[in-house]
Amino acid sequence: MADRGKPPPRLPALALIPSGGEPGIIVLLLAGMALMVWLLASGPRVARYTPEAPPPATGLHALERRADGGAAYRWTTGRSRLDLPNPGGTLLLRLDLSAGARRSVEAALSGPINTRWRLGTDLRRYQILVPAQAGERIALELSAPPFVPPGETREVGVVLGEVGVWGGGAAPRALVAAALLSTVALHLAIRAILPPRGAATTVALVMASLLAWHLGGRWAAWTFAPLSAIAALVAALVAGGWPLALGAIGRWRAAGDGRALAAGDIGARVRAGGKRGGASRAMACAGVVIGGMGLYLAAGLWNHRNVHPGLALDLEIYLRAGRLALAGQIPYDPPELNVIGVSFVYPPPTVPLFAALAAVEPWLTHGLWLVGSVALYTLALLGIYAAQEGVGRAGLLAVLGLGLGFAPFLENVAIGQINSLMLFGLALFVLGHSIRRLAWAGDVALAAVILIKLTPVALLLWPLARGDWRRLARVAIGAVGLSLPALALYGPAPWIAFAQLLPDLLGGVPRNPYNQAMAALLTGLTAPGSAAEQAAAWLGRAFSLGLLGSWAAICWRRREANDGAILACGVAILTISSSLIWYHHLVFLALPLAWLALAAPGRGPWPGLALLALGLIQATRPIEFGLGMPPWPAVAGYLILVIAWIVRSA
Repeated sequence: MADRGKPPPRLPALALIPSGGEPGIIVLLLAGMALMVWLLASGPRVARYTPEAPPPATGLHALERRADGGAAYRWTTGRSRLDLPNPGGTLLLRLDLSAGARRSVEAALSGPINTRWRLGTDLRRYQILVPAQAGERIALELSAPPFVPPGETREVGVVLGEVGVWGGGAAPRALVAAALLSTVALHLAIRAILPPRGAATTVALVMASLLAWHLGGRWAAWTFAPLSAIAALVAALVAGGWPLALGAIGRWRAAGDGRALAAGDIGARVRAGGKRGGASRAMACAGVVIGGMGLYLAAGLWNHRNVHPGLALDLEIYLRAGRLALAGQIPYDPPELNVIGVSFVYPPPTVPLFAALAAVEPWLTHGLWLVGSVALYTLALLGIYAAQEGVGRAGLLAVLGLGLGFAPFLENVAIGQINSLMLFGLALFVLGHSIRRLAWAGDVALAAVILIKLTPVALLLWPLARGDWRRLARVAIGAVGLSLPALALYGPAPWIAFAQLLPDLLGGVPRNPYNQAMAALLTGLTAPGSAAEQAAAWLGRAFSLGLLGSWAAICWRRREANDGAILACGVAILTISSSLIWYHHLVFLALPLAWLALAAPGRGPWPGLALLALGLIQATRPIEFGLGMPPWPAVAGYLILVIAWIVRSA
């Protein structure tokens, strides 16, 4: 028998986690990187493109040659776009153009400078001087009245010959910002496994090699800034995810001895009670567990085969916003055209991320998003496990098995949603309450989550009730720091446009049949425009306000505690009180579900209620789409979960 008086095993200290970093080393790295960029980018550079090897472009027809001299050229469509590298400094652009089969035509060039040229039948060289540009690439749009040549079906604009860009002497701001950002993020990631001097040396060598390769000859073909920004984000997430993985490993090791004794004790009891049917009961219990797990995973697989193929890819909405930002346009649709679920609705601090993703090849973007979503969600599950005391190894297997097969998560991955990043941030914030050295990382992670969907700001009621002003200050500093890139790159215009959309976002879409929020479901039972509809809407609002009031009361009542379970309760209440709940939003419930099931195993009804809620949520899609019924199982599941949490936390 295990010693009941023995305290539960403590999580081992995470010695590899940086203890706040070394500001002096980071400042020296940044200064050295700025000097390196200035030295490598100080000379003149040129990029020339021929019709045989044109620049990255859209709206170009196939290569052709003149019958007399064999000169190569390409026809453009009525509107074509050229994507040229930016060598920095003042730029000289050269384009060889002609009107082609027509005697003359007026062509318009738009981008860093707007101009119109009258083109003749022969190729002529047109030169324009352009001021220094902030971005790493220069997007030129060439437009002309299109026509269809005799005997052809294609539509053509003008004839394009050689294209060139000259410049240098100063690196574009995007290049400098990407280099500095990559330096900091790479240092944070490498510092988790190397001592300070070794990490600084490694970062300097890696960044120097990348910049020398890029600026020394590959600058015309390789887009450094977006790839560097993505690499910096990956490095920062590795730095944040490393302690989650280490925490889970430490919890696994700490639980090993105690769980082994418990397993041996159970085995002895089963053998001793074999005559009384103990072995049979154990086998029956194992059969029930295996069968239940099979049904659980079958429901997720059914969703993936029958529901997910018919859903739109939300990632394309994000990338469209990124492309608009790269083109210097507002990433938001006007209020009269905005449709929640179709238009881009995330706050402006997220735009630099989507702009970086939109600037690279689509296959790379989709691959990074898929792999990143699965990796971040897995790390979040590890963090949920690591944050709980007294949970054995079977708990980790249950969290990973049930979590990775959770239908809302599978839908989140299928449609390219951002919820894995949010759950990762929430898990890191919760773990930051258990491990003091992760306080900064957890609070900055919560700031990122707030800047994605705003409503998680309600979680700050917990440190506010406790008077934890340092934590509130860290979240505020993180929010300001994460907002600065968008403000510096795009100015205040996106913020103004987003503010115009905010009332509609807070109101939700109550008439949408796929909205599983209580207000939407109650409204859907009434006739449009009726008094009952207004009553249902007010009842739904009262439900949401009541949940938020319960959360505030729990924070105040438990303000002396230092328990991550309170935050798990807050995540459950925050998710359910929203006026807009798509099915993939229920992935956030993985945190309160796992915590409710594992925090007090074998004591009270909580594990059973958590499994019941989980099963109802998992079975929603087969019932909703297979039988044509409303999503009431999901509603019943999340109501059971949130009521259980309120009762347990009160």
